[in-house]
Amino acid sequence: IYRSLRKKGNPEFIRVGAFAGLAKATPGKTPDRIIKAIQGADPLYRNLAREVVADTKGKKATARYVEALPTLPNDVQIEMLAGLARRGDKSARNGVVAAVESSNPAVKQAALEALGTLGNAKDVRLLAALMLVPEENIATAARNSLIRLRGDRVDPAIVAAMKKADPAMRAKLLTILDVRISKEAVPQARLYLSDASEAVRVAALNVFLQQGQASEFDAVLSILKKAPGETETALASRTLAAIARHNATECLPMVLAALKDGSDPVKLSLVDALGDMGGAEALAAAKALLADDSPAVKKKSLTVMSEWPTQDAADTLLELARAEDRATHDAGLKGYTRLAQTHPDHGAKNAMMATAMKTARSKEDKWMVLSAYGTVHSGPSLDALEAQLDDPEVQKEAAMALLKVNEAVIKHGEKAHPRVRKSLELLKTKVQTEYVVKRANELLAKLK
Repeated sequence: IYRSLRKKGNPEFIRVGAFAGLAKATPGKTPDRIIKAIQGADPLYRNLAREVVADTKGKKATARYVEALPTLPNDVQIEMLAGLARRGDKSARNGVVAAVESSNPAVKQAALEALGTLGNAKDVRLLAALMLVPEENIATAARNSLIRLRGDRVDPAIVAAMKKADPAMRAKLLTILDVRISKEAVPQARLYLSDASEAVRVAALNVFLQQGQASEFDAVLSILKKAPGETETALASRTLAAIARHNATECLPMVLAALKDGSDPVKLSLVDALGDMGGAEALAAAKALLADDSPAVKKKSLTVMSEWPTQDAADTLLELARAEDRATHDAGLKGYTRLAQTHPDHGAKNAMMATAMKTARSKEDKWMVLSAYGTVHSGPSLDALEAQLDDPEVQKEAAMALLKVNEAVIKHGEKAHPRVRKSLELLKTKVQTEYVVKRANELLAKLK
């Protein structure tokens, strides 16, 4: 039946299904049948090579496909290689390695891609060498397959190749270990962190950026202090901050010591990590840097303080908000208002928001605090917002925040409805714009 359905004249989808059915019905003959079909003039079967080769079972079939591989047209070799990769039978490796030597770039690329599945530690040097060729597709295929290679001996083979490699190759192989999340990545990064080649040092720093522990802090700090170029300095700075963040308890004493004696690049790197590290000592260190002689360090410290995530910074931020210097005031008020919004206690939250509004100086300050009030759904918020309706500079913002808060307070239940009604009626009296009146009436209609 399958043979008759394969004949020309039948619809293509029937011929395709018949060919696949015949392959499953006579598995012993399938390899030869496939090879014969794809070597023929009918393009239909060439397009089936990948799927049918992948689905055929047994090592004998693999051997037959590998034997036929070099005799096939280039476009069919590409499909055959993809099918062999999907089969996952590593006995095809030698045939795939041979195909890597093809003079056809597309076949060569397909063979390299298949080697990622079918290769082993013996292929590390081949793939490593091809990562450096000028043809981008070939280099990318080699790199991706080196990342995908599996087996206990692959990582040691990469390490061995690094010892004899030139700087460009060594840097790439170290990056490969990092991407593979290899247990060899950190030890090798330690070994090459002080390499004569900047490319190798950068690769080592990138390993520590993701996987660095407290034990690497001093070594990376040393690199940051003597890094000769902007690229390496910037990466060392990011890496040092990342190590400090990820290992806060162990690194805090080292961070505090480095900040006392450090240069501007060191301070700029570490102050960024203080907020993530948290705690009284880190907060005190960040506050101390506000008086640093370097404008850049002072500015960075101010930013870190304004973004401090925990409530223990509230008093310090309020102190900054009351400062005469505009930049200091702005950063302090921004940070204090943010902490007020996130305070878990409603009473403390309302008190802090009221303090923030009293500390606001400009209309921009008031806009910011009013916007924050829109997220605090309570009676005291309504009181504070209503008090701003007589201020022409912020009346519009106060009205919008009042609408938002009243909408939320309605959901507190019927006991809250009299207060909401009072607020909305006042709002309609004070701000008689079309939108405000319409929205206020819509909310009033929901009250009981």
